[in-house]
Amino acid sequence: MQMHKHYSQTPITEAVIDLRVTLPEAFTIDQLKSIHASISDKFPTIEPFYKGVGEFFYQPGSSFKIDTSEQQIGFWFRSEDNLQTFQATLEGFSFNRLAPYESWESSVAMLKVSGKYIKRFAGQSM
Repeated sequence: MQMHKHYSQTPITEAVIDLRVTLPEAFTIDQLKSIHASISDKFPTIEPFYKGVGEFFYQPGSSFKIDTSEQQIGFWFRSEDNLQTFQATLEGFSFNRLAPYESWESSVAMLKVSGKYIKRFAGQSM
């Protein structure tokens, strides 16, 4: 049996695999939230994920105009130790792993599990 090496000084502080997708227009935040029921054993914490936008405008002879907005676009799903997160948003899906790493294989295995749900919820739009 081969032992997996634990990397005590990981060269990367955060590994990210990010997939951008185009979901159907009718796809909703609630559909993204429903992913949690399938992955809550690995990612028990769920938090809303927001996108913030800031703009400023200036025309000579007038004052600056500043406009800001925020919109919920998905959810963060976090592992109990907060070292792994899975993000499901209306713009895409991301898998994040913070150091220390037990092994690359364990992160790939978790990505495969997450990928199953990405494919299920994103369907043919990937």
